[in-house]
Amino acid sequence: MNLEMSLSELAQQPIQFQPNDAQFVEPVETDEDIIHVNLKTSKKPIPKAQEFLKKQLSLIDADLVGLYKRKESGVITAEQEQDLKEKKKRKAVLEKELKEKVDGQLRSQKFRKIRSENLKKLCESNPELKSKLRLREKRSRPNVDDVHPGLLKAIMDIALHGSAAHEKRRTEVYRSVRTLDDLTEQLQKDGFQISRSGVYLHLQPRSSATHEGKRHVKTIPVKLICAQNDAHSRHIDGRFCAQNMKRLEELSSILGPQEVFYVSQDDKCRVPIGTTAANKQSPFLMHMEYRVMLPDHDWVVAAAHKLIPSVYGAVEIQKDGLGKPESVGFSGPTYIGIRSGKHSSSTALSHAVDFESLINLPEFESFESTNYSSRFSSSAWMEVIDVSIHHFLRHNLDAIFIACNAPGRSAFNRVERRMAPLSRDLSGLILPHEHFGSHLNNSGLTVDVELEKQNFQYAGETLAEIWSGSIIDSFPVIAHYIVPENSEMRADQLETRSIEWFSTHGRTSQYFTQIVKCEDTGCCSKPRGSYFTVMPSRFLPPLIPLSQSRDFGLIVPERENFESHKFPSLFAGQLLKMDIILPRSTHSFKVLPYDLYCPSIQSLLVVRCCKTCHLYFASVAILKKHMAIHREQAVSLNAPKTRPMRVAARRQRELMAVIAVEENGEHVDWMEEEELDLVGIPVPNDEAIPPRPIPVYSIDQHLSCPWINTDH
Repeated sequence: MNLEMSLSELAQQPIQFQPNDAQFVEPVETDEDIIHVNLKTSKKPIPKAQEFLKKQLSLIDADLVGLYKRKESGVITAEQEQDLKEKKKRKAVLEKELKEKVDGQLRSQKFRKIRSENLKKLCESNPELKSKLRLREKRSRPNVDDVHPGLLKAIMDIALHGSAAHEKRRTEVYRSVRTLDDLTEQLQKDGFQISRSGVYLHLQPRSSATHEGKRHVKTIPVKLICAQNDAHSRHIDGRFCAQNMKRLEELSSILGPQEVFYVSQDDKCRVPIGTTAANKQSPFLMHMEYRVMLPDHDWVVAAAHKLIPSVYGAVEIQKDGLGKPESVGFSGPTYIGIRSGKHSSSTALSHAVDFESLINLPEFESFESTNYSSRFSSSAWMEVIDVSIHHFLRHNLDAIFIACNAPGRSAFNRVERRMAPLSRDLSGLILPHEHFGSHLNNSGLTVDVELEKQNFQYAGETLAEIWSGSIIDSFPVIAHYIVPENSEMRADQLETRSIEWFSTHGRTSQYFTQIVKCEDTGCCSKPRGSYFTVMPSRFLPPLIPLSQSRDFGLIVPERENFESHKFPSLFAGQLLKMDIILPRSTHSFKVLPYDLYCPSIQSLLVVRCCKTCHLYFASVAILKKHMAIHREQAVSLNAPKTRPMRVAARRQRELMAVIAVEENGEHVDWMEEEELDLVGIPVPNDEAIPPRPIPVYSIDQHLSCPWINTDH
């Protein structure tokens, strides 16, 4: 009965059944779930170790509640009693471990707070320490601009180097030959850890109004453009000349700004006087409340009423470039020599006067050095060479290099980048052409030459005053008007040398001329710089491409398929033994010409080489003067003259001599007159070819039908 009552009383009491570990399976949460919960429920996320201990304690507490209920009801078994004791011990261990974790967290927070305050005090007293320790204000991922503070400048330098000026030099827009992949690859080589998309986000977007365009926050004035058909004209020698310029940049960078004076020269298009100097077209942005008064005509006032500005740009070279072409920049002071287009001309002698003027200007003093590199429109003209020899001797230079680009590629000259700012100053400008009175009659012909020169001088000085106030890339512009009487250097003022001296000190090519000191101290003074340390062979070696083959390794390709040629750097080419890897077709040259791989003159290489000393000359006129040295040496050695049988013809100083060979044999050849013994042999005179008369027809003859009617 008691058992039944106890069971009935027990049935009436509410029993809370708590399952044990074998009956209850807790769902397992991953680390991602815990992090997700923490981000939503708590601002300060709990460490994973503490979270795990708390979950274990909550499970043990739930089991202990059920076991205590069973013990109070008297229905607990022996196994459950043993489980209760073990869970109580396990709970004590977990609580102790949790307390250690919490105390460790508090100690770490206190330590980090004290360390942060101490570092902040140290950084305030020593600002350089903050940059060295790379301390940041925010905890999030650092911006790429903060990690690489020189990224924007590096992109600008890469995009600008090797780019060309605008096609018509009207705007300061430069066309680069690089793609986005090339830009990213070069940045990664320079040590910037940035992706291709990251580079693109630092460029100007195509449209800033789109969602994609708004992602471009920190940008530079560089923009990607699609392929267009308005590119600069291509030339077969373009790659050859570009590599030649790059070698000069490498040489200039390793010698440094203290030893190299880099000048880029070109003549700007002639500036008319008496009419608008330049027309600037731009879209209307707003209604203009004033009127610009311009003349109602834009034709030339008279023939040759223009000014010739010759622009010279000194180029800034960064220190410690050590062989990097990028170290040769594009900025520097600018000098402009303005001349009358009617009374003067732009020649090598006029450029000599300009160079002597700019070398004495205080703005160019920091750019002067012991070596001189320049760009002219042509480097092989004898007049240019004579002027270069004059500068070489007058200023005691170790070496002087004159180079030019291929035809149609002048936009890549450094001085061309300064043409757009100069043209902008001429927009809408009218230079006066009769300030001191009119020197023209009603037909536009000059009636007073002296008055005309005065009017030209006033217009030139006005233009010089306008340009002298300009600033290009933080460098000044100096402009002078040169009167016609002092426009060119006189021939008697030039310090010249013989062709024999030039054969020792000079080397010429189609686009490049070198003049270097010799090793004879009796002829040339001691070197002033370290050029001969860098270039012990004195002259720059020929431009020779290289190719990597699978079977033969490094080889020099044949002189064909010039578009695929790849040239090594200047100093890498010096380390190679070219005589081993040169193709067989080049073995006929005992002295390799500099233009060996110049595409446009392959058929002229043999003709331009001296048959005696095998030197190469880019000009046939210089070659003839050089060959005259060997003839004089042969005469000085009392070489016997050839006795011809007769002289068949004559052309200038050469005679077609018929020479006896063996018995009853004859040989005909063109020979110099000095090499022949002509005593008693008649020499035919040059027969002048009469000019071909111009036929004169009457109107009736011109309109008459040339056909004859054969019908009867």
